[in-house]
Amino acid sequence: VKALNIRTVRLRYLLSVGTLLAMGLAPLLTIAWHQQLKVTQSVEVSGNATPADGAASTDDAGINTEVQRVFATLRSPGIAVAVLIAWLAGVLILSTRLAIGFRTTLWIRAGREPLSEPFSQRIQILGTRLKVDTRNRVFASVRVAQAVAVGIIRPVVLIPAAWLTQFTPEVLEAVVAHELAHIRRWDLWINLVQLVIETLLFYHPAVWWLSRRIRFEREICCDE
Repeated sequence: VKALNIRTVRLRYLLSVGTLLAMGLAPLLTIAWHQQLKVTQSVEVSGNATPADGAASTDDAGINTEVQRVFATLRSPGIAVAVLIAWLAGVLILSTRLAIGFRTTLWIRAGREPLSEPFSQRIQILGTRLKVDTRNRVFASVRVAQAVAVGIIRPVVLIPAAWLTQFTPEVLEAVVAHELAHIRRWDLWINLVQLVIETLLFYHPAVWWLSRRIRFEREICCDE
């Protein structure tokens, strides 16, 4: 992003999300490519494929041989088993984060309380401006310390109950608008995909760095 000198925050965000998705798909594409390579080599060995160019065929054969040597090393019993166990252990550990987050979301949602009628009307007007359905969407809660949007199927916005008496309605509207922007932009779904990719590719430092950048850019987008 810095190298491309992209100044538009939304474009930076989309580029970062697209890159993270590509990183998540890369292992699947690599496996598919490897399987196709095995099929191609099997056909060549059986004599069903005739190279059109001798020099090009020699180069391709050299590349394929080197690739096969690398895969053969990784498939050696000792290395393969150790790598698989380490990966499964990491996925299992980080999967507990997803489970805890899911349970926490259910617990937080269960403690929501309705807003006062005057403030609910202000929120409905705000939702109309933002083109977001705010009916049964914004609540107060004593279980959160800051405003937050939670949920996937029917996300809601929760405001700390103490804020209702500490801040002016205008400030609260700005806070709610920020959280409603997350819902409108489908940020909660994207965040779930991030968590899944982080869990499966936990060993890749670039995944964690890029995911942090996405969360940072996401907040700026909602502020705008």
